[in-house]
Amino acid sequence: MAGVGLGPDVLRLLERFDRVAEIPLGIPSVQLQSLDQQGKAHPFLKARRILSSWDALYFRLRANFDMLASDHVPFPPLTTLVGDENTSRPRSTASYEAGKQVLGVESLETGQLRVTYKDLRNYGKEEQVVADLVLGADGPNSVMRKLFHAQGCTERRYAGYLAWRGVVPEEHVSEATRDIFRENITYSILKGGAGHVIVYVNTMKLSLWT
Repeated sequence: MAGVGLGPDVLRLLERFDRVAEIPLGIPSVQLQSLDQQGKAHPFLKARRILSSWDALYFRLRANFDMLASDHVPFPPLTTLVGDENTSRPRSTASYEAGKQVLGVESLETGQLRVTYKDLRNYGKEEQVVADLVLGADGPNSVMRKLFHAQGCTERRYAGYLAWRGVVPEEHVSEATRDIFRENITYSILKGGAGHVIVYVNTMKLSLWT
């Protein structure tokens, strides 16, 4: 789907580890529905979701990981102290660093992994770090995939369709329209099977997306 719909896996993760759960993360969605030509809603799938945004989820995770303050989480909680730790030590146990371009990953005899990267914030200086675990989650242009798959297997290709996104401020539609889309994801197939439209309420901007 379009946007960020937080499904069961993410919700379970947040239920276990989110320490700022009192801050709303989005708008709850309880089902998928379609509309007929008279505008009547027809629910067809119960699906619990939180309709959120990339920024809201990203900064929520950062607040829990390395206590980064943001507009979404202005006062992140400190990590729980263990033993004789002081308040500064937990901050040093987690570090989120940007501007590191991975060049290669190799296994060591110790069972660890050595990551070679270019530090783009330090004039492109090449550096290395040894890790017990490396997760490759670097998106559709993944460097990690190219390292571990044969040449040509990771090239991006046209999927056969285009996606258009638009926004309508809530105050520009009627209350009846808002009621139809509130707490629901609305899915409609265009005539002839030429495409489909997804409409939902965007939590942070309180607007309808299509």
